[in-house]
Amino acid sequence: MPPKFLTLLPYMKQQNWLFNYQFDWGMPKSFNGLVKRSAYLTESTIAFELFCANKQLIEQQYALFITDVKQFAQNKLYQLLNA
Repeated sequence: MPPKFLTLLPYMKQQNWLFNYQFDWGMPKSFNGLVKRSAYLTESTIAFELFCANKQLIEQQYALFITDVKQFAQNKLYQLLNA
């Protein structure tokens, strides 16, 4: 894994970032964290407002995406196990 990611990983585990993304209250924290780590983002309120306004569309796109990802992972696992 990239070194920069490895420095974040302990915090991700400790604060359980991925689990908290499922809750609306977890998203502002996520956006705030992005602003802190970004060189070009300066505030997170607008991002969270856009997220809330487009949540249904985001959920629909996620459902399509995760279905494809799961199928890809299953196929890749099958290929690797039967290679």
